Amino acid sequence: MVTGIVEQPEAELRLSPNPATDELWVELGGMDSGPLVVTDALGRLVWKRQVNGERNMRLDLSGWASGQYLLSVATTQEKRWWKFVIL
Repeated sequence: MVTGIVEQPEAELRLSPNPATDELWVELGGMDSGPLVVTDALGRLVWKRQVNGERNMRLDLSGWASGQYLLSVATTQEKRWWKFVIL
């Protein structure tokens, strides 16, 4: 008999500041582990890191070109994308 259902939290994430200049803070809420991947506007891999329980991450953007980027998060349930801009 089923007595209840426990829902897994979605991969909620905040990027700040957006647009960014020299750093980007990634606040990981509801994500325990999985890969974070950043690609540029042409789909080229720029950065990748495995998350293992961190709640906040700082990306050093020095040396990154100005433009639009996509940060993707993959969990066992889903894959989601967030857009950010470097000025």
